[in-house]
Amino acid sequence: MDIEKETMGQRARHLREGAGLSQAELAQKAGVSLMTIARLEAGRILVLGDFLQPIAEALGVTPNYLVSGQNDVQDQVDRFAKDHFRVPKVARAFSEYVKSAASFRDGYRLSDADLRLLSDKFASQRQLDDEIELFGLDYDVLK
Repeated sequence: MDIEKETMGQRARHLREGAGLSQAELAQKAGVSLMTIARLEAGRILVLGDFLQPIAEALGVTPNYLVSGQNDVQDQVDRFAKDHFRVPKVARAFSEYVKSAASFRDGYRLSDADLRLLSDKFASQRQLDDEIELFGLDYDVLK
């Protein structure tokens, strides 16, 4: 099914089944009633407000993804880059580095620790690139 045409309920069901959870297990994990999960998946209710965050967390996705199907990990990376790198060119380079280094399942959210780790790896790679350029070394020989 095309993700753009999926309803929130269909997306929730697809994610739940992908995680190997029953409706009852998801309800318990999210702290909501089984009826809430059943109605959500059947398209009889839209889960918003107090229920949205715990259900999204229990499914391992962001609330935005659960509602819209839009993966917002790149927005998260871009915000991190803007906040942690003073030079816009470096921030853009970090965002591109993350895009090329990893692929993320829909709705995935990086932890702060993941972002710091990627930032450290990016800084190490930039330092290596600078040293290679400074000393005129052949990158292929160093691989």
